[in-house]
Amino acid sequence: MMYPGKMVSAWAAAIPSAVLLRACLWPLLLSCSWPARGGTLPSALYEEWRKSPAPADGSVALVNPPSLQWASVRHWERRDVFYQVEMSNDANFPSDGTRRGPAQRWCFYNPHAQLKPGAWSWRYEIQDGSKRTIKGPYSFVIPATTPVFETPAFESFLASIPKIHPRVITQGRDLAAIRKLAATHPLSGDVIQRGKKAAAAGIYDGPLSDTDPARARTLERRASHEVRLFHALVDAYVLSGDPEMLEALHRRIDVLLRWPTDNLFGSQVLTALAKAYDALYHELSPEDRARILAVVEKQLRKGLWAWPGNIEGRQVENHFWQVELASNFAAALATVHDLAASREMLEYTYELFLGLLSSNKIPLMPENGLADGKLKLFERHVVFLRPKTIVIYDILDSEVPSDWTLLLHTMKKPGLNPDGTLLLETALTRALAYVAGSQSLAFDLTDQFYSPAVDLLKKYQATPNQYHIRYSSKAKSRSMRFLSILQIADPGEALPPVVDLENSKFRVNDIRLQAELDPEKTPSLSAERESAKLYVNRLPDEVFGQRVAVPDGPATLLAEKHEGKSFMIVSENLAPVR
Repeated sequence: MMYPGKMVSAWAAAIPSAVLLRACLWPLLLSCSWPARGGTLPSALYEEWRKSPAPADGSVALVNPPSLQWASVRHWERRDVFYQVEMSNDANFPSDGTRRGPAQRWCFYNPHAQLKPGAWSWRYEIQDGSKRTIKGPYSFVIPATTPVFETPAFESFLASIPKIHPRVITQGRDLAAIRKLAATHPLSGDVIQRGKKAAAAGIYDGPLSDTDPARARTLERRASHEVRLFHALVDAYVLSGDPEMLEALHRRIDVLLRWPTDNLFGSQVLTALAKAYDALYHELSPEDRARILAVVEKQLRKGLWAWPGNIEGRQVENHFWQVELASNFAAALATVHDLAASREMLEYTYELFLGLLSSNKIPLMPENGLADGKLKLFERHVVFLRPKTIVIYDILDSEVPSDWTLLLHTMKKPGLNPDGTLLLETALTRALAYVAGSQSLAFDLTDQFYSPAVDLLKKYQATPNQYHIRYSSKAKSRSMRFLSILQIADPGEALPPVVDLENSKFRVNDIRLQAELDPEKTPSLSAERESAKLYVNRLPDEVFGQRVAVPDGPATLLAEKHEGKSFMIVSENLAPVR
């Protein structure tokens, strides 16, 4: 028989990073990155701790305006100092033609507004008490064709944040309207059901660490599960207003307020408390709001003491960028009108995020999935064909001609055949991957991460290489389609090759597949075998001798035949409600 494991239609205005699909086989991960930068990895990506100014003297700016960045005196010389930036399109820095930034602790400056094309000079002053040291000047050129990425100055960003609660979890929308919509939304039932299960679950209030590393990891997983239950409760309560969930949240808040907020796990706690403060503001007593604010303020003050003028100088610090920066930004955003420390942290994290994009040498361009996001459509269909075949059909549209890349990730080294098929063999499984596109694809294999994997906490005995297989379009286009066919088997079991029958048709053993790869045609997908048939978007008039009532608009049909009886299900393909 053949069953759809999951049928997904997803639309997005902007995709800032690759999307990962964890398929049935753990060693094999598939992702699509769109639009993508072409080219090979350079031999060296960054100085681990910045030493060189950016933009470098005599360089060409990648984006207009560029972020100005320099070495950290606090890191290299162990001195706490202030900096002040000057920039001008006149190398003499005349008083009436020079932009001066404020005195600040940070090692970066974002101009925000578009700069006039041409030659620019910049320098910065190190202020250590009464001592002044000028670094620079450095020059850079902004060609007229440089992509423009203006951003709101922090004061404008701050003024746009409403002084109401909830505002973050609801994105400023009326809570009553959200609950009214949730009553009929097809996904809200699952969210509320998870909340009910969380409300009925016991609360973990035990130890969080242990001298034994294995037990320490077990305790951390248990505590992390408690935080996930908390998030499930908040989400469900926002949709339902269930008083039992609110009572469960009050009990759990008491526990979370005793947990740390200053490490990787603590970042989860901080995010959860900030989310509760925003979502439950009117249901919390003044005493509980004050308790949460006290914990948040303590953490933000600690971060403001440790990070500005220091951490931004370390260009490869993934845990900070991915976890701590995000959690402190969320906490500051939820409490920005209540704490002075929140305003400081929000400004620092807001500016740091914008500066980070430039420091990674990633042009802030729509073609790279950044800025205003020219990606118009990302639609993914995933089908599990029993017993061992997974089909992924991706439909992508951009407003501008773009490069497109699909990635396969494996934990062990696979074989990459001349035709682009991939064979992976482990002690437990064999996997064969086949990728086709709406245009010719180039493919390559590397064992290098964009940022090297470093076990900073020494939690693992080793960090062996992982492998990344890239399938890239050979030409820019506004539309792209990918078809990925993954077959999974036991060790030693044969895996049949995918046969390309041309005209977007394929065969895998006894399965006949059709995936429309022509971007000029309506997307459609079908899988057929003797006893079962699946059709997406292009439905037949008849299946197994039964007439099909074809609905208006996109739809999916699943039909099966078993012991002389046939069964048929037709469903609409609905885009998520935004």
